Amino acid sequence: MTHSVIFSHGFEGKPTGSKPQFMREQGYDVHALNLYEHGIEIPAMINIITKAMQHNPEAILVGSSMGGLCTALAASRSPIARRIILLAPAFECTNLFREKAGEAFALWQQLGSLPYYHKGLEQEVDLSFSFYQDLEQYCFNFRFHTPHQVHIIHGVQDESIQFQASQRVVQASAQDPDPVNVHLTLVEAGHRLGEAVARQALVDALKSMHN
Repeated sequence: MTHSVIFSHGFEGKPTGSKPQFMREQGYDVHALNLYEHGIEIPAMINIITKAMQHNPEAILVGSSMGGLCTALAASRSPIARRIILLAPAFECTNLFREKAGEAFALWQQLGSLPYYHKGLEQEVDLSFSFYQDLEQYCFNFRFHTPHQVHIIHGVQDESIQFQASQRVVQASAQDPDPVNVHLTLVEAGHRLGEAVARQALVDALKSMHN
């Protein structure tokens, strides 16, 4: 039996990246989403993932970095999502974007947008400050409320998103009035999770979702 995967890429990622290709090599039918189809906006990304879930409710949801955050947000709003794997999800990531903006952060806030060269799109885009404001609203104090099967993989050497952010999501979800068991695997890897130990953790997480 071939299992379906809906994959959501990271902020600088793209649907043709190495992670969906790796999962195809493991025998999975992977539908890799283009989260920037309607612009770089968190609500639009959540909507793209939600529509994909509705089209294929039995699929395993896999989200990387920003795609992991948006996958978690989409899943938390839907009774459809049941099997979720988050790869270095971008919880508590606002400091990363403050650092990217540097001294231009105040100008970004004042003007409402700034030009930004996006590596995934391979072009300059106008990045709206509302994107940052949405992150402030959504990426902190997250917890799963519904009985999802959730597995997070995070590198302890992650240079972009601290693994402690994923630990806090696990702890918060366990303390919910209707506790959700979120399994966290910490690996000796960086943010991209390209190391062999990280790829093996992904294989193991995918296999755990088969039942």
